[in-house]
Parts: sequence; structure tokens; C-alpha cells
Amino acid sequence: MLCSAFSSFIAPSALSKRAALGLLIGVGSLLAGGLVADIYADWAVQGNPLWSTVLENAVPLLLALTLPYAGWRLSRSPHASTHLTEGAQWGLFGALGTVLLAGLVVGLQVVIQQQLKPGLLVLQLTTVGAAGGLLIGQSIAQVHMSERKAEEERDRLANLFRGLPAPVVHGRFEGDRLTILSVNDAFAEVFGPEGETVEGMDLYDLVVPQNKRSEAAEIDRRALDEGAVEQEVQRLTSDGPRIFDLQVATALDDGNAETYAVYTDITDQKRRESELRLFQEVIEQMDNAALVTQGAPIDEPGPRIVYANSALESMTGYDREELIGQTPRILQGPRTDRDVLDALRGALEAGKAWSGEAVNYRKDGTTFTVQWSVSPVRNESGEIEYWASVLRDVTEMRRRKRALRRQRNLLEQTQRLAGAWEVDLATGEMSWSEEVYRIHEVPPDAAPDVDEGIKYYAPDARPTIQKAFQRCIEDREPYDLELPLITAKGTRRWVRTVGAPVEDEDGTLIKVAGAFQDITQRKQAEEALREREARLRGLANSIPGVVYQFYARSDGRYGNHFVSEHAEDVLGISSDADVLFEQFVEGVPASHRSAMMESINEAVETKTPWRFEMPFEKPSGERIWLLGTSMPEEREDEVVFNGVLLDITERKRQQKEAKRRSKAMEAATDGMAILDRDGAYQYVNQAHADIYGYDAPDAFLGETWRICYDGDELRRFEEDVMPTLFEKGQWRGTATGHRADGRPFPQDLTLTVIDNGGIVCVVRDITEQVEREEALRQAKQEAEEASQLKSAMLANMSHEVRTPLTSITGFSEVLQQELEGPPRDFADKIHESSLRLQRTLESVLHLSKLEAGVAGLQREHLALGDVVRNVTAVLDDHATDKDLTVATHTPDTPVQGHWNEDSLHRICRNLLENAIKFTPEGGRIDIRVREEQEAVLEIEDTGIGMDPEQVPTLFKAFKQESAGMDREYEGSGLGLSIVKRLTEELGGTIEVETEKGRGTCFTVRLPPSPPSS
Repeated sequence: MLCSAFSSFIAPSALSKRAALGLLIGVGSLLAGGLVADIYADWAVQGNPLWSTVLENAVPLLLALTLPYAGWRLSRSPHASTHLTEGAQWGLFGALGTVLLAGLVVGLQVVIQQQLKPGLLVLQLTTVGAAGGLLIGQSIAQVHMSERKAEEERDRLANLFRGLPAPVVHGRFEGDRLTILSVNDAFAEVFGPEGETVEGMDLYDLVVPQNKRSEAAEIDRRALDEGAVEQEVQRLTSDGPRIFDLQVATALDDGNAETYAVYTDITDQKRRESELRLFQEVIEQMDNAALVTQGAPIDEPGPRIVYANSALESMTGYDREELIGQTPRILQGPRTDRDVLDALRGALEAGKAWSGEAVNYRKDGTTFTVQWSVSPVRNESGEIEYWASVLRDVTEMRRRKRALRRQRNLLEQTQRLAGAWEVDLATGEMSWSEEVYRIHEVPPDAAPDVDEGIKYYAPDARPTIQKAFQRCIEDREPYDLELPLITAKGTRRWVRTVGAPVEDEDGTLIKVAGAFQDITQRKQAEEALREREARLRGLANSIPGVVYQFYARSDGRYGNHFVSEHAEDVLGISSDADVLFEQFVEGVPASHRSAMMESINEAVETKTPWRFEMPFEKPSGERIWLLGTSMPEEREDEVVFNGVLLDITERKRQQKEAKRRSKAMEAATDGMAILDRDGAYQYVNQAHADIYGYDAPDAFLGETWRICYDGDELRRFEEDVMPTLFEKGQWRGTATGHRADGRPFPQDLTLTVIDNGGIVCVVRDITEQVEREEALRQAKQEAEEASQLKSAMLANMSHEVRTPLTSITGFSEVLQQELEGPPRDFADKIHESSLRLQRTLESVLHLSKLEAGVAGLQREHLALGDVVRNVTAVLDDHATDKDLTVATHTPDTPVQGHWNEDSLHRICRNLLENAIKFTPEGGRIDIRVREEQEAVLEIEDTGIGMDPEQVPTLFKAFKQESAGMDREYEGSGLGLSIVKRLTEELGGTIEVETEKGRGTCFTVRLPPSPPSS
């Protein structure tokens, strides 16, 4: 009875969902309340520490509170009816069980010792039991859920098994047989025996041909090993052998050699596939093109192509993959007759066959004419499933018919102008007109046949006329030939002979008719013209440049009658007059092509001489410059331009070089002038005019150097300076010139005599320098000995180095343009060395100004990113020469501040030049700009780096890691010293991180405003 009551209690239906939730909340609350009461009693009544009491009851208290929380969560789950009730029942059962167990434990403890709290022990064990029961209930609920799902899945599979339209067999594989356990209803419909009668029988005996038993057994073995197998098989049915797609899979129960097999009848499908392959093979062997489209839609976009044979690929130039999925409209174009397409559409809408001719387009855009036949293909329901088309290319046949018609018309016109002849193919008789007899110098009563007529042609022309006459008969191909002929009296003549087939109304060839014309005089004139043209061509080919005769016809066509052979040498293209104009226009770059064509059109319209300079790109990629000139000549239906194309590449180069030199001189800060042997000015740059106080250089032209000096200085020049100059070739020194307003000023002057006896003058206003020197002289009296030495050095460098250095730089640049070969290399080295020395001098002067504190900084509002981009652009060529990657990283918001632009530019430039110099080819330089509390500039390279121990001396003047005559890298060692001084002048700091062989990173930090602000 107790077991029965317990069983009914733990049944899932014993509690409702609400009662189960209430039970968990009640039990949990009761246990939690008891534990809290015990905590309070221990602390308040017995005086035990609160933390000890709480720690002793913490785990049971949490378990007690878990019961109502777990009940609440389970009540919200989709399976609450099972999980909640099972958990509540087993939680209560666990609590009751542990009460009994706790009583037994308490009794034993009382006997053994007196210091025990029996109530607390019972309460704690009850809590643990309730929580454990809840977990057991959840596990049991999961098992029940899984069992119900498995039962439902079995029922679903059984229903699916019975309802499948294909035969299904459930069997057990035993050795070399498959025992049938069950079959569905479709098995009896296909294989014959009813389901109940076959259970227990060997499936192989029922449906497998005798010679296929081992193959069938192998399929089932593979299914047991692999889980599932699919294979085409032949099986015996009530209608005889048929082909099935067999799918075999193992049963769900593990450990049993049971399988499910599904038989899908594909006999009709295989038959249709075989018929389709045969049909495709036949179509592929056809000479005519074939395509198959879907039956619909007739409207846009039209039925799509589902098949195309190889003949259609050859006919259209499209690959089969390009045609499949397209519509036949891919083959149509502007010349496709709309009436033909409308007729085709009408036939398709009516579901009828159609045939006609249409113009189609190949993939390359060329057209061809097809004889097109379209037929519907209907399914078993009578609906149009496909449209089958056969296309035959009749382009050549139509061309021949048109040519034959044209030839007949030509023959009729020619016969009216010349002699006529014809050959009756039935009798072999040949008839000549009087003109033909006259040309052959044969009496009119003669009756020559075809063979005799051919013998009158020159021996080397007879094979040609024989082949043409034979093709005319066999292929019905007309001919029009010009051949030499020897008359009956031995006279040599040139004749034009025309022949064409003549058909009757039924299309039967009955005769060949033609015309005969004496063209001897024309041939003689053509020969004389060829000789004259040969002479003119030889003359044209001897003229430098490309001689041409260009024509512009009234219908708008342009071309050439003649082009000299130099076109291949000068332009790199064929001298064929028929194609040169198009090739020439293509060679003119797009930047000049429109302007050139406009100039040609204008010359043609106005019939005026043409002249145009243009660049031209040869097929080899070489670019040259051409000058085209021509004179017009009006003719009957065209304007002819006789002209020449000249290669002016060298002239353009010289002009560019002269312009570059002129720009260099104009950009110079020193005054530069060129005078003739009499001392008269020929060229003056703007700086020269500015130094002497004139508005423009033109004020000097026509004057001599005497306008620049007066009084004693003029006499000194006449009596000493100029004689010394012409005696030694050069004079350098200081002088006192006078400006346009008469004010004197000190100047540095260099005079050099050049080859033609003229004089090159380089002058510099040294007023500030003289004043600065005077200030230095005054300061020397109060300065220390080191400062005196430095001032002397600066003065010496300014006078004795910078002035001649300017001359060296200028004249070496002139020598670079005038010299070739090894002397040019020496001039290049002089120029490079002078530039390097000039940079060193400027660095020394700038550093000295900084150290003396005289380089006042004018601040302005600047964006650091703009300065970085300007410096990067200036040094881009240097980085490109070494194949360096220079990456600039700037934020979207500009980093701005009040700085001196020249100082900021020099900081960026010196650091970037250092990075380029010390980074090997192919390396990388990263320039980063960001804003923290200060503006930050980082320049990091992947260069050679340096020993970190060298960093403390890195910013000292004239210091480099490698020094001496055999050092690897050139430089003065002043760049980083100047960077540090300028950074400090701007109130900033500079840091460096470096590693030998890995690279270097310089970080400059600048306050956005001057420190004083």
C-alpha cells in the first residue's frame, strides 16, 4: 500500500503547475526562515559572533532560496508542466527523506556527545535533500521528455514510411541475404507481392536478378559501414526489369544490422536521357546551325536559349556558354528587318512553324544572312515546351547572286561601249562582234572556237583566262580581267575581258557572254604615270622628313595618295598611303588630337596652307615632336595638300633647355647679365634690374656697363678692371655701383669672358653684408676671442666662398648644357659639389645666427600638416631616386599653432633629408602629425640606425657617427644641431629613438603658442 501511494505521488500528473510552484516556494521559504531564525538565535541569544553564525548557515540558506527561484524559472519555460511538477515532487521527497535520515544521525550524535544542535542539523540536511531532490526531478523530467520525443519521431517516421509513393523496404542484413521486416503499400504496386506475405522472405530472391545478388549484398554492406549509399540498380518488377535509383540507409537502432531502402523508378528518365543524347548527337553532326529555346515568354525578354550546336558557334563566333541563357535577340541588330521579326512573332503567338530570311550579327559585329526555320516542340499535354530553330548561312549565296546581277549590268554597259562575245555551251560555238574581230585583227568571216580564242592571249596570261572561264561555267562566277593579247598580225595589245554566266528561266546555265575592250592606250599611260611616280617617289625619299600628298574629298573622306618611305624611319609606322592617315591620327596624343583635326578641317574648308606642331607617339612608345606643313591644290572633286612632316624633337629639346636656363637665371637672387664684346647689354635678369633700382630689365638693353658706375669708380673700371678682365678672362672683387636714383651701394662683382668675346656679369648687393660686417667689427671689440674668430670666419665665408660659389654653380650649369661626354660628367660633378658646399655654407651661417641670438623669429598661424606636405613634395624626387616609400599620416583636424614658417620648414626638411640619406634603397619613411597637449611631429625610417650611445652627442655641431675622409655618408653634421636650436627657439623639444641596423625615429614636440603667452 505504501509503495502504491508513493507511486501515485511521484506520477507527473500528481501536481498541477501552480501547486508545484507553490510547493517549492513554501518549502524554500520555510527552510530559509528556519535558517535565518537559527542565525538570529545564535547571535542575539547565545552571543556567538554574527560572521561565524552566517558562515555556518550560508550554504544551506542559499540552497533554500534556490528552491523558489528555480520554481519561478521553470514556470516560465515551455516545458513547465513536466519540469516544474517533477522537480517539486522530487524536491519534497528529498526533503522528507533527509528529515528521517537527519533524525537517525541526531539520535546517534546525542548518544555519542552532548554538544550538538539537533534542530539545526535536521534543518540543514532537509535543505540539502530538497535541493538534491529538485535536481533529481529535473533529470527524470529530461528522460521523460526524451522518451516522448523518440516515440513521436517513431510514429512520424512510420507514417512517412507507409505514405511514401516509392517502394520502401525495412530489412535485416544476414550474411548474403536481406530478410524483409516490413514494406510499404507502394512495394506491392511495383513489385507484386502484398506486404504481409513478404515479411520474413529474402528481398534478393524477390526483386534482384540472379546475376546481381552479390552487387545487392555489397550495397547493403556499404550502407551499414558508411551510414547511407545511393546507386542506380536494375530490379525485377511485375512489369519486368526496370531501373531504379536505390537509396539505402541504416536503421536508427544501434547494434542491429537493419536498413531502410527506397526504390525510385528512373526507367523512363533514363530512356528520355538516352533519346536526348541521340538527338543531340544528330544535331551536333548537322552542317546547319541549330538552337532550342524555351516555349515562353513570347514578350520581352523573349524565350531563352537552352541549347546550341557547334555549327551555331562557328556561324556566330559565340561560345555555347555565352549563348545559353540569352535570347535570340543577341544575334539581332539595326539591320535586322523589323517586318521579318513581326512575321516571326505572329507565327510564335499562333503556335505555328515559320521560315524566312533574316540578317543576323556575329559576336564581332559583322552581319550575315540566314535562312531561318522555326518549329514548335509540344509536350504530352499539347503545350509548346520548346521552339527548335535551324539556321542556314546564305550570305555567300546572296552575295554571288548580287555579284552576278552587277556583272550582268556591267556586261551590258560594257558591251555597249566595246566589243561583245558569247559562247553557246550546248554547241560550243563562239560569236564575236565586229569590234572583237578588229581588236584581234582577224577577218570577219573567221569562226574561232574557245580554244582558238584563248591562244590569242600572251602565253603567261593563258592559264589565268582558262581558270576564270572554267570557274564561270562550274561555279557560275563572273570574271573581269585585264590581260595582254597578241593579235593575228603579231601586234601586242592590252585588253579588258569580261565574262558572266547566262541562265534560262529555269536557272539552267546555257551560255557565257562577255565584252572585249582595247585598253592599250590606258595601259601605256598608266606605265608612263608609274615611271613618273617612281621618279617623284625617289625624289621624295631623298628629302629629310616624311613627304606626303594628302587629299580631302567632297564627301568628307580624308586620306593620302602618296607617302614617302621615311614614314617608317621617322614615325615607326607603315608608309602604305591607304592606312597611314588613320595610324598617324592614332599616334597623336589625345591632348593634341582634337586641335590637330580642327586645324586640318580649317585648312580644308578655307583651302589655305596648313602648319601645325604636335607630339607623336611611335608604336615603340617613343615620343617625338613633328612639324607638319603643306600647300593646297584644288582638283575636280578633292583638295590635295602636298607637304612634309619634319622631326623637330631636338629643336623642342633645345627650346626647353633654353627656357629652363632662362628660368634658372630669372629665379636667381643674384643679378645676372650678358654683354657683347663692346660691353652692351644683351640679357639682364630681374634681380639685376632690382639691384640697380630699375623697374624692368629692358632699361639696360641698348646701354653699356658704364651706366652702372660714375666718377672714380668708372675710371677704375676703364683703366684697371676691364683691361685685367680681357687679359686674364675673369675678374672678381668688390665695387661701388650707383642705382638709378644716383645712390651708391657696395657690390660683389664677378666678370667672365666667354667664347664669343662677350661678358657674363654676376652682381650681388652687399649693402646689408657691409653693414653687418661693420656691426661685427664693432662687436669684435667687446666680444671674446672665440667670437672674434667666428665673425672673421663668417665674413671670410661670405666674401671668399659664397661669391665664387655662385659663379661656380651658375657656370657649371651652363657647361652642363654645352658639353657632352666626359667633360659633361666633370661639369655635373662640379655642379653637384658646388650645391653641396652652398648648403653647408648656408647651414653654418644659419647656425651662427642662432648661436648669436640674432635670428629673430616672426610667428604666424600655421598648420603643421601643410608644412609637412610642402617639404615632402620638395624632396619627393630624392626619395623616388632611392625607391623609398614616404607615407604621411595627418589627422582629419589640422594641427595648428603660432610658429615661424621658415624654422618649421627647416626642421621638417633637415629631418626628412636625414631619413632619406640614411635609409637604403627600397626602405620606408613614415611622417606622423598628431595633437596631444602639444603639436607632435614624428619622422621614422627603416634606415641604418645608430649606436644609442651616440645619441648624447647627436645634436652637437659637425658631429656624425661616421667621421673622417673614408666616411660612408656625405654631410656637414650641422643639420640636427640646427633642428635642435630651432626647436628650442620655438619653445619645443626633440627626442630620438634609434637602434643600429633597425632605423631611427625623431619626435619633435612644439607648444601651439609662444612660451611667453
